[in-house]
This record gives sequence, structure tokens and C-alpha cells, in this order.
Amino acid sequence: AFPPTEERRTVRLSCPKAVQQPFDCSRRRLQETRHTMRLIAVCSGASLAFLRGAEYNILHQSSWERTEKGAAMVDLMTLRVFFEESEIAPPPRSVAYANTTVDGVEYGCLGCADLSLFQMYLHQQAGSPPRNSGHGPDTVVTNFLTQKEFEAMRNKLTYLYGKRRLVLGQFGSLMQMDFITFLTDLARGTPFLDSKCGDGKSPACQALFSGERTAWLSQLQEQVVSIFGQEILELRYNEKDDDKVNRQRAAKVLKLIKTKYSFYHHTCMADQCTMDTAPTGLVGRVACKNATNSADCVYAEVLHCQQCDTTFEYDRLHGVPALLDTAHVRNGVAGQCEEFSRLGHGVFVSLGFEARYVYDFTDHVWIELRIPAKTGQWIHADPSEGIFDNPKMYEAGWGKKLTVILAISPEEIEHVTARYTDNYPATVQRRGFSEDLLYKVISQANQRLRYELPLQRFGQEHKSSWDDPLQGVAAMVHFAS
Repeated sequence: AFPPTEERRTVRLSCPKAVQQPFDCSRRRLQETRHTMRLIAVCSGASLAFLRGAEYNILHQSSWERTEKGAAMVDLMTLRVFFEESEIAPPPRSVAYANTTVDGVEYGCLGCADLSLFQMYLHQQAGSPPRNSGHGPDTVVTNFLTQKEFEAMRNKLTYLYGKRRLVLGQFGSLMQMDFITFLTDLARGTPFLDSKCGDGKSPACQALFSGERTAWLSQLQEQVVSIFGQEILELRYNEKDDDKVNRQRAAKVLKLIKTKYSFYHHTCMADQCTMDTAPTGLVGRVACKNATNSADCVYAEVLHCQQCDTTFEYDRLHGVPALLDTAHVRNGVAGQCEEFSRLGHGVFVSLGFEARYVYDFTDHVWIELRIPAKTGQWIHADPSEGIFDNPKMYEAGWGKKLTVILAISPEEIEHVTARYTDNYPATVQRRGFSEDLLYKVISQANQRLRYELPLQRFGQEHKSSWDDPLQGVAAMVHFAS
């Protein structure tokens, strides 16, 4: 989403011995350049809770100090260096906030890279004439907010975001999130079937929770049958059958999901654009438009169709009913790995399988199925790829440099990296901190899952477990691909 006039180059820096080395080797390398640079860090390993989107300040000492306290030191990172001709660098630890008015009402863009696209989006939302027509948004003014200024404006920004008057670009470097809190709230947002009904009087008995969205299992089963047909009932899990038979059923269900739904490759879905294969660029993220769908939609991406020169909103859905409905309302475009995994999780539990979420901190999400249920081993299942029981595919087939993989549910977080690699010591080296430290972090997160209530600020309109919707979006973006 950066301006096309910028020269792009990727520089890899490996500093395996000490936490301080990334600062030293990075600075030496960067001092050789003659241009002002914008830096975005993509960190390998259980990194900062903001994980992506840190601008300008990734080499700032305090960021790494907070990381160490959150048990997330990193020894390998890729710096994407964007060279600009400007000789004036923004203040350290700052984020650009651009704002304007439409009919006397303020609209803002936090960390947006291309303000012309922000203006285009506002024009189209207001139904006003094209840019440079003299109508619509007033002049856009940009200020760089320091950490202190950002914190002072947080409530205002939260309000604007809730009213769909704030576009969120790259702003993660100013979000202070403890890594244990990040894991805890991440787990609370994963799908989970409450099957512990006891005497049957529990109000949540046989309910599937997916973030803030609740779907009764009976209703979910009806929806699955309406989409896949009665034939899918033949693939239900049966504890009386041999494990091999249930595994074969699971593999067939994955193929059905992959056949019925398609992956979203960031192509144009604007109503006024007929070129549905045209590439898009990210303008930013906004609150979901449809209030009645707010429990299903976590945020919307504002995308720019490059060939049609228009913007549109693409909803990122977490609710399983809404994801299933994409077979009708979005021509089967379910989304990316996050959406496919939530959809797959819902389909499998509706068929009687035991399922849980798996997060790969090198940017992928899938699920695991336990066969036989309750007593068996957890087996790899990737709904976005339609592949069953091939856990080494990411390392051997995709060439991924794995670091940390966690199986996550609202009840428990489990470290499962060893199941997905043939070279576990290499994953430990890449993540840059010890096994003891990782297990300590997971233990503390699990304790909080068991004994703490979810974070929610009193009086806020949003229903996220995050105490701040800006913080929630900053975290969720990491697993949006």
C-alpha cells in the first residue's frame, strides 16, 4: 500500500547471539544509506504483540525492552526498507495522523500511506463528485503523533473508529500490548464448542462460540446441510467406526470445503468494477458497516482497485454463519486462511468432530482434529488448502522457516511446533529465546484463561475482548492473511 514512486528493497539481518545485536548490526547497515527511510519490521518468532506494522521506531531501544518483558526476544528479522527522496524524517516513535472534514464532521486516517486514496474513499462514501472537483472532503492535514500525543487522543480515535470515521493504516508501533495479554485474548477469540452440558441446563450447552458470535449447534447443522446437501451427513464422525474411516471422512470434508469456497487473493470486488481479477492495494481498515452483522464482522478492509480506480470495503468475518453464507453472498469467496479455518472448524464440529485452532507465527492458520474424540491424537487439517494429515507440508513444501506454532482454544494454549518440523532446534534458534521462557509464557497465559474475566472497558460500545478496538485490530491484522 505504499506509493509506487518509492524504491523498494529487502534487507535481511541475522543477529543470533544477543538481544542487543539486532540494534548494532541493523544500525551499521542502515548508516551506509544516503536516504531517509521508512521501516516496517516483519519479525520471525513470537515477537511483539503488534508483530507487524511498526513504523520508524523498530530500532528504538524501549520497544525491545518491552518485548523482552513480554517474553518475545527476536534474533532474526527482515527489514523492508523503503527509500524516499525526502530529507526530513518524521520524529522518532511517531505515527502520521491525517484528518479532514466532510460537511463539518471530522474524518481521520491513522498511519495511511497514500492520502489521495483516503480522499477517494471519503468522496465515494459521501457520494460526492470525484477528487479535485471542489466538493467533498476539505484539505487533508497531516500531523505526526508522538507516543504521548497518541495516548492523549486514544479515546477520541476510538470514538471515531466506532463511528466509521477513522481509517487505520500502519500504526502498530504505538500500541503497547503485553505478549501474554496478546496470547490470552487471542485464545478467547478462537472458535469453541461448549459440549460440557452436564445436566443439560447450561444456557451455553451445544453452542459454538467464535469471538463474539454464538451459533447454536442445531442451527449450524441445518445451515451446513443446506449448503453442502444431505450427502454431507454421511461424513459425520462416528465413534463406533474405525479411526481410519473417520480420517477418510475428515479428508473428504476438507475437499468439499475447498470445492465449495474459494480463497480471496485481494482482487477487485467493487460493484461498479467488472474486472474481478484486477489487483488491489490496501488503503486501511475501518469498522464494519452493517451493524446487524457486527458480531460476524471484525473489521473491513478498504481496498483500492488499481485498474478501475475505485475503492470498496471487504469484510473480514469471524462468525461461522456469516462465513457459510459467503457461498451465496460473495460467490463462494470465504476469505483467507483465518476465515477458512473458522469456517472449517464450524463445519467439522457440526458433524461431530472435535476440533481446535492452530496459529503459526510465520503467518498461517489451520485446525487440528482429534480422532478418536477425547482420547486420540490431534491431526493436522488445513481447510484453506483442503489437505489432511500432512503437518510437514509448510516446512518441506512451502519452505517456511517455522518459529512458534500454538494450538489455541479459549480453554488452553498448547505448544505444538515439534509436530510440524523435522528440525526443531532450528525453530528454537530462529525464535531467539529458550524453551523454559516459552513454556513460562504459555503457563501464565493459561492461568489467565482459567481465572480471569475478559478485558472490556466499561461503557464502550464495542464488544471485543480487547480493552481497545484499535489494539484489537492491530493484533488481528497479524493473522489476517
